[in-house]
Amino acid sequence: MIYAPSSQLTTALGTNFKVYSQLTSVYHNKVLIVDPCSTSSDPTVITGSYNWTISAETKNDENALIIHNDTVATIFQQSFSQNFIDLGGTLAPCSVNVGINKTIENKDEFTIYPNPTNGIFTIQSPKIISQIEILNVLGEKIYSSQINATSAEINLTNRATEIYLMKIYSKETVTIKKIVVR
Repeated sequence: MIYAPSSQLTTALGTNFKVYSQLTSVYHNKVLIVDPCSTSSDPTVITGSYNWTISAETKNDENALIIHNDTVATIFQQSFSQNFIDLGGTLAPCSVNVGINKTIENKDEFTIYPNPTNGIFTIQSPKIISQIEILNVLGEKIYSSQINATSAEINLTNRATEIYLMKIYSKETVTIKKIVVR
């Protein structure tokens, strides 16, 4: 089903606006991913509680978060793509490498505990972890460490209560995980 905001975007974007309608399941997400496959064009993610309606604009207490960051756009694109495929859709991946080489197929390969955390948590893996990077919601790197082990303890107690994204590097893959610091 295409709603009024979609028809306005269709008019503005022409053939660059894509509607994927082959799903047999319902998928609900309030996100707009702009140019995730083109790092030179200011990849952007717009997300939040905002419902893309006139009521959201004029009377409801809703918010929209606009993130200008190629890494965050890539993470959102990969998440959307996997969700879409899991629901039975088909979707072409980005045709260029946008900074995140490959995500692992087995999402349970890395164990992170406790999550949510008070700031101190452990990452374990059957593979050697070569590096860990942690990004805040703006996509800024707030932590980076070379590891070369199958487990690591991370301390973010000096950081704000927030949801962070971790890039966990092994020899073959880069895996994105979320960690919640309370």
